[in-house]
Amino acid sequence: MNQEIRDMIEMFFFITLIFALGGLAVQGVCLIFGIPLFSYLQSVGVFTAIIFFLIFVATTT
Repeated sequence: MNQEIRDMIEMFFFITLIFALGGLAVQGVCLIFGIPLFSYLQSVGVFTAIIFFLIFVATTT
């Protein structure tokens, strides 16, 4: 892979990581305060986790 593409992938990787951590933080706050989770938050969390995993695999190979 050329360096420019690799840099773009790494940037996207970090942005996705930030979103994944943000989603976990929201879910944690909901659990702590006993707020029922919204279904869209759960679907976003799952979607982000899948993207995170795919990017991790792509950058390590």
